[in-house]
Amino acid sequence: MGSVQSILKWAHQAGAVGSYVLAKYPKREVRGNAIRESRALDADEIKKLLAWAKTNAPDRHDLYQFALLSGCRADECAAMTPASFDLTHKTVTIHSKDPRHSDRVDTVPLHPTLAKLVAGLAKGRPADHRLFTLPDHQAEQLRQDCTAAGIDNTGAISFHGLRHTFITQLAKAGVHPTITQKLARHRDIAMTLGYYTHWSTTDERGALEKI
Repeated sequence: MGSVQSILKWAHQAGAVGSYVLAKYPKREVRGNAIRESRALDADEIKKLLAWAKTNAPDRHDLYQFALLSGCRADECAAMTPASFDLTHKTVTIHSKDPRHSDRVDTVPLHPTLAKLVAGLAKGRPADHRLFTLPDHQAEQLRQDCTAAGIDNTGAISFHGLRHTFITQLAKAGVHPTITQKLARHRDIAMTLGYYTHWSTTDERGALEKI
């Protein structure tokens, strides 16, 4: 639908059609594509995955840890080089695409654990060296690793789910929603809260017990 709207707007602006015929029709409220349906790992599952990967797949351990503590998407992880980081100020600059497909650059704080990880990976490497190598089939590989680590992978586990996990962990830590949105690099806070923050009955009971 977005593509159809874009080409009709372009045709109208170019004078190829007399009017933009979809002007009176609002965009449909849709749930979004399957990538937003990924589930977040809980704290115990995170520990199991990282412990298993550290012993059995060190390269993927570094990749998973980076994704879990930065919230970066797969293509953003793949694009990371030593030049992406300012280890003096502990920041990372991320080049990404926003939902409207325009180039976007964000500089955000870097988790202290990742500062140490990146320093080790970047040592002696040229500025344009890619720090992470992603598996050809990231979701399938992650599901296999989760199974090997003793994690139930019957839900919608995907590499993008590590981003869901990052955002959910921020929310569960009591981080203000606006700060969570900024660290997630979402333009709309409804995206952060509505699609990427996952709560369980245990969380709800814990909230009630605080009253």
